[in-house]
Amino acid sequence: MTMKTTILKQPHFQKWLSLLLCAVLTVSLCSCGKVAEETETTTEAPAEEQSLPAGSVAVPYLPEDSLNPFYMSTVVNAALVSFYCRGLYYLDNGYNAVADLARSEVVSVENVKVNLTPGLTFSDGSPLTAKDVVYSYERAAASSLYGDHLKNIDECYAPDDATVLFSLYEPDVNVLNALIFPVVKSGTADKEDSLPVSCGHYCFTQDGIRLSLTLNQQFAGEPAPVGIVRLAEVTDSTVLETLVDAGEVTFCYSDLSHGSAKRTYAAATDIYLNNLVFLGVNRKNVNFGIAEMRRALSLALDRQEIVSAGFQNFARSAVLPFNTSWSALADSPVAAEQSFRVDLEQANAIMAPYGAGSDQAECFVRLLCPDSNSFLRNTAGVIAKQLAKVNITVTVENVDRYDYFTALSEEDYDLYLGEVKLTPTMDLSPFLNYGSASYGIDPDEGDLAETYYRYRGGEVSLDDFLTAFVAQTPFVPLCFRNGRMCYSADVSAVSGVSEYRLFGDIDKWEINADHALG
Repeated sequence: MTMKTTILKQPHFQKWLSLLLCAVLTVSLCSCGKVAEETETTTEAPAEEQSLPAGSVAVPYLPEDSLNPFYMSTVVNAALVSFYCRGLYYLDNGYNAVADLARSEVVSVENVKVNLTPGLTFSDGSPLTAKDVVYSYERAAASSLYGDHLKNIDECYAPDDATVLFSLYEPDVNVLNALIFPVVKSGTADKEDSLPVSCGHYCFTQDGIRLSLTLNQQFAGEPAPVGIVRLAEVTDSTVLETLVDAGEVTFCYSDLSHGSAKRTYAAATDIYLNNLVFLGVNRKNVNFGIAEMRRALSLALDRQEIVSAGFQNFARSAVLPFNTSWSALADSPVAAEQSFRVDLEQANAIMAPYGAGSDQAECFVRLLCPDSNSFLRNTAGVIAKQLAKVNITVTVENVDRYDYFTALSEEDYDLYLGEVKLTPTMDLSPFLNYGSASYGIDPDEGDLAETYYRYRGGEVSLDDFLTAFVAQTPFVPLCFRNGRMCYSADVSAVSGVSEYRLFGDIDKWEINADHALG
């Protein structure tokens, strides 16, 4: 098969031309965050007479995918959303919900009431109201990027212009983490080729023959250090790092979901993802159908070696099912008791009464692994080597996607490697009660599901659930994956970068403003 090469070429924007010509005439370069009084004092001069910060940067985008956040499907384009959109809340690096367009909230068992910050405007100068939030929610709930985040919300409505109410199917102590969807002006994001009017640092403009993002000069707070973000059209998302190395784009982001990290000479920063990698266990296995044996299996695995040898250090060790970056775990005594290091002595002690372990009969198991991901293939080999130390002989079966899910559905395996992207609310329901990742898990064993939903409803503590999880160990958490952002030598420092808000703090970055790309 011939490899597709990456080509930078002049964008073709015919399908957006009429919309953009209209937008260029009406955009006032205002942004959310300005109160009405400030807008009156800063918009006396026409927008076109105001000077922009010097220089520009370039970021890649895929023209075959939408730039409308409610229709886009690729990581490349999704990475750009925080340039031009904001939400009611955003998540910091500890996965805490921080108010953005929201001023305050009241969370109850069945509802969330969000009060908007008064005086907010879109980039065309029109006021942001609760009607726009409801419009944005409805599109986000139906989208591939945000739908899973919002699946516990039954209804969203606006009792007045400044208030939004969300009704919940079930109580959720982490519900504010779901309210990070982009808020855009009502009626501007109806179609796949719509370029929505929004309220981020930048807004869409036609810059000569190219589509660009231009700084919203009236954005509340410090402006970003460059005035123009040029959108560089690319045809292959797998080799973006080479474009940074060549100086053709300033930034590129990859979630490394293809299972490898290409070598780059550019500066890079790891992006902590909410992607849980785990070892699934078939409850029908004569040994691993026993909770104590699953716990011993976890103790026999060295996560640090899995991270280094399996994931090239693009991951963080995990022994619990929640993101290790989550600030709630930092306050948990149960989490503090867990160790990432292997404990073969304790593992053997637990296995011995069941006739397994180093001094017992050899145990043979089959480990199922998807062959399309080199991170997971490497990890399968590391696990096989590690379990051999407790007299478990592992046969790794690398299979294609179809055979992988067929074997899981037919329970034709002993162990399997899997990955699940948790929602920002740390929702574990995919693993419970026949959820999408519940292969091999007995829903009737113990009271783990009940304890989890009681925790989510605020009836018991996080530590209560973690204690129940460790005791049952329905699956074995291994690590949380990282992504990577690469940037050129024109960027001295980046800060505040997180998975759901890659460019939200660009006003705090150090960028050579005198440099202009093509």
